[in-house]
Amino acid sequence: MKEPFISVIVTAYNRKEYLREALQSVADQDLPKEEFETFVVMNFEDREIEEMCHRLNAEIIHTVERNVALFRYEAIDRARGQVLVFLDDDDRWESRKLSHVFELFSRDRNLGFYRNSIRFINHDGVEIDNPYRYRPIQYREKGSRLYIPGKVLEGYSEHIINRRYDFNCSSISIRKDILALNRESARGIQSSFDSFMFYCTVMSGYSFLVDNSVLTYYRINGNSISFTPTLDFSARQIVTYGTMQAMAVRHGKMVLLRLIERQIAFFELINAIHKSDVKKKEVISLAVLFSRYLRIYKIVENTVTEIISLVYVIHPPLGRSLYAKFTSVSSSVLP
Repeated sequence: MKEPFISVIVTAYNRKEYLREALQSVADQDLPKEEFETFVVMNFEDREIEEMCHRLNAEIIHTVERNVALFRYEAIDRARGQVLVFLDDDDRWESRKLSHVFELFSRDRNLGFYRNSIRFINHDGVEIDNPYRYRPIQYREKGSRLYIPGKVLEGYSEHIINRRYDFNCSSISIRKDILALNRESARGIQSSFDSFMFYCTVMSGYSFLVDNSVLTYYRINGNSISFTPTLDFSARQIVTYGTMQAMAVRHGKMVLLRLIERQIAFFELINAIHKSDVKKKEVISLAVLFSRYLRIYKIVENTVTEIISLVYVIHPPLGRSLYAKFTSVSSSVLP
């Protein structure tokens, strides 16, 4: 029996209202069914969804795992495909998504990481403008694609991260070998699995590709943690990037190390801003540390955050209010 080339991994954690729509987008793929297999990883039971999975010949994996990385590794460990393609429960794909991925990876064995372009939709599935203030994360190159060979990929890491080409699991396809080699490190990944996949690719020697093919619809809803990082989220990010920091040191990736250290400094600053009992001296110290990385990570959002942290020193309520204003989605796209 022929092995599938692609393993589709759909994940749903404590949410099922959009899952049928996501699964239908998998069912609508124009790639021949024998070329891919489908796993659905979820931490709940639902008879209608399970019946739909059976009709799609998708393998259901029930798990109580809470770690965002190990949750996905429940399927990664079982996957037979050479390429893993992820889909979050609240997103959906264009029907040509998998055929495009198949074409790219089957003709280039050096390709390790591919990120397609996205469109934003609201909770009703209606297309909207990019709601990320100061985060222009769409494809922004002169040509139709940006291909970077593995041997020079680390040198382009700042460019890729600044443009958020490491963003959104539902837009990322990756060689299984890359994640299989980093399973032990996954235990320390408590958030940002998309960034973890990119960093693993840089350390693997595989090539990177991003293009202007719009193949994913990314849903903005009230649970989009990325827009309003809570104290808990910031703490988990510190642990996550601490794990990737150790990976970079182990592989001797000094460029990556600086970028990761900048992320840690950013979330330590945000963590302090969120704490009600934080001392002003601590915020000042963290703001000074973070300011050293602004020349490395050149996105306006970070400059805004730096200014807000200083406002907090003078007037904490105003600082928190400004932070919410400049990092939240527009109320028009929330349910």
